[in-house]
Amino acid sequence: MAICFSYFTGKIMKEVLLQPKKIIVRMPNWLGDFIMALPVLEDIREKFPVSKITAMAKDPFCDLLKTNNNIDDVFCFKKPSSSLFIKKEHKQIIDKIKKGNFDLGILLTNSFSSAFWFFKGKVKKRVGFSLHFRRFLLNNSVPVPKDVKSQHLVKTYKNLISTLGISISRTKPRLFISDEEKDNAFSLLQRFGYEKNKALVAINPGAAYGLAKCWFFERFHEVAKSLVNDENCYVVFLGDMLMQPLIQKITMGLNKRAIDLSGKTDLIQLCGVISYSNVLLSNDSGPMHIASAVGVTSVALFGSTNEAVTGPYDKGDVIHKHVSCSPCYKRVCPNDMHCMKAILVEEVLERVKKYL
Repeated sequence: MAICFSYFTGKIMKEVLLQPKKIIVRMPNWLGDFIMALPVLEDIREKFPVSKITAMAKDPFCDLLKTNNNIDDVFCFKKPSSSLFIKKEHKQIIDKIKKGNFDLGILLTNSFSSAFWFFKGKVKKRVGFSLHFRRFLLNNSVPVPKDVKSQHLVKTYKNLISTLGISISRTKPRLFISDEEKDNAFSLLQRFGYEKNKALVAINPGAAYGLAKCWFFERFHEVAKSLVNDENCYVVFLGDMLMQPLIQKITMGLNKRAIDLSGKTDLIQLCGVISYSNVLLSNDSGPMHIASAVGVTSVALFGSTNEAVTGPYDKGDVIHKHVSCSPCYKRVCPNDMHCMKAILVEEVLERVKKYL
């Protein structure tokens, strides 16, 4: 009897794997990782053309999926403020997953909680990397690739879905920005004084992970000062509300061709402004990956992290001095920021001007 049952459930799992009717893909929680995971949706659609594909994403990243033709639905949620064992907020998410009646769940996150949600939500086939003690929650627990610290994260995500028989493709991160969204971005820039047909350099001086990833604000100021001295060039600074005080320091004393949009854009407007720019100057950050995904070159400044793993996947010009302690992956530098000090204003200016 037990043998028959085992054979029967194994057969169901095999059928689910071969042709799932409903697929849910849990997208990453960090903006850059989210962008780098987008090719997975394209590859899954190619493999399962008739399956209904739902992308599960944290608010506000779900806004970036509304025009994605590779999916049928977006499951948007707010990150629970409570512990996994304080049930109310987690239960609401689990109940919604359960109602979806999904045959296949693909976890592009490595957290215990995301695997627990799929397990409790009765997703039949659960695929994810075997990290954070969650192997027992998955019925396809995939070992982390041996070269994960040297290969691009886009490929690592593709390694995960290769266990479903999906070939590792050449697909790239792509964001679909509509003409209307570009027009809205242009209107926003105009309200702050931008003149049509002038060169536009977007600058993102922040990074979510920590200060160790950030070039010095005085040097961003010097780059911007040189650029806006040219009457045919504008600079627009991008960042959230937390970045406002820093960006106000950077823009202090600059002329009217330096535009401060920190805290003034939502995620879609941010993408629109970047897509309208000639080039983005940025630390290793989410906006750097947005630029690549909308076809804009980024001059990307690296120090504490590794561009081979999280650099621009396409349309990127990386400056990384590779000092002896880099990459360290620390949030706060213990060594006086040697990697960032080695990146000089003149070099950055030369790279940026190349794309104007």
